[in-house]
Amino acid sequence: MAVSCEKDTPTNCDQDVIIYSIECQNASNDNISIVDVKIKGNCLKIKFGASGCDGSTWNEKLIATLVRGAGNPYWSLMFSLENNEDCSARIAKEMSFNIEDLKLPEKNNVRLHFEGTEQSILYKY
Repeated sequence: MAVSCEKDTPTNCDQDVIIYSIECQNASNDNISIVDVKIKGNCLKIKFGASGCDGSTWNEKLIATLVRGAGNPYWSLMFSLENNEDCSARIAKEMSFNIEDLKLPEKNNVRLHFEGTEQSILYKY
């Protein structure tokens, strides 16, 4: 499973999802708005917007935490954006994340829910 906060892209997705680890607890969430999410194969594609100059210096991460409760387990996702660009333009960008490590054994699907929003998507595998 991916547990590092470093970018590592062994698949055709832009990045791997980060399974929550202590070094990721202070991840930035710099005023982003998620416009659209979709799954293609094992890639979760996120279209988002934020203020900036051109978005070329942004550092995006997707951090997942497994939530177990009375019902079915699901993944709580935090889309993190470190944005040090000091411009007021609104930039739209799309990133894809390899979510293969989010598959749960003995299941054929799992819900992915974005923290702090009503957005969720069903990952079927």
